[in-house]
Amino acid sequence: MINVEKLHKELVNAGIEISGVSENGIVWDLDNKEIQDSPEIQALILAHDPAEETVATLEEKIEALEAKLVGYDIMKSDIALLKGTITLTDK
Repeated sequence: MINVEKLHKELVNAGIEISGVSENGIVWDLDNKEIQDSPEIQALILAHDPAEETVATLEEKIEALEAKLVGYDIMKSDIALLKGTITLTDK
């Protein structure tokens, strides 16, 4: 089984320029030629894990950071103060 969106990202992250991927493992280059038989792409397909990626929400990231900060003896009131004064971005 192939997670098309995830495999597409994996191929792009590996520096392979592609125009698309199918759920059957077909990979097209920018000229729409099938390139799934290349050793590099075959290795990526074999290593591919189709499971959905778990992405933490901003709130989950804040809670994890709070847990780490509390471990450094910072008071929860200090954390609340920091949360009110720092602009967070979800990256």
